[in-house]
Amino acid sequence: MNIILRKFSKLFYLFKALFQDFQNLKKEQFDNFESLNLDYNSAKRKLDNIFNENKNISYDMKSEHLVLFSAISLKQNVKSILEIGTFDASNAFLMTKIFPGADIITLDLKSNDETFFKNYKRDQKDILHKHLMKRDNIIKDSNNINFYEMNSTLLTTQKNETKYDLIWIDGYHGNPTVTIDLVNSIRLIKKT
Repeated sequence: MNIILRKFSKLFYLFKALFQDFQNLKKEQFDNFESLNLDYNSAKRKLDNIFNENKNISYDMKSEHLVLFSAISLKQNVKSILEIGTFDASNAFLMTKIFPGADIITLDLKSNDETFFKNYKRDQKDILHKHLMKRDNIIKDSNNINFYEMNSTLLTTQKNETKYDLIWIDGYHGNPTVTIDLVNSIRLIKKT
């Protein structure tokens, strides 16, 4: 019985510490939003409403970036968005709901690019097919998403350097690509 109590006691204190760490992180996140003059709670409510009104949204990668987008939408009139890294277009679709008046340009590698195949098990035909079908259907059904197959590192080599109100970098996560995406984004973001 003593062994069970000791193990239970260890688990209790472990969970208590984890809960405290979570609470500290939550407060830190709230403080970060407040320091940027963004309302975390209102943004979270707006995002929750979007998910409640759009039950068909299946989005596996929920994170705080969506709350940040929602908070920005409550403060600024975002008209143009560049998303680097389309994946299955779920994030672009959510941005159409968060920023309903914005034009969204989303970029991803060509579907026959070797790097494209090497990630997310897309080298398996059935996974690739499902991925492309989901992406293409979301884009087809959204009139303010424009999708381009291109390597994002070539963005500023194009003659037309459109400026954007918001840029979301979520393409290849390794260097030097992510550094090039950051530098290009600095050049392509509208100065306010």
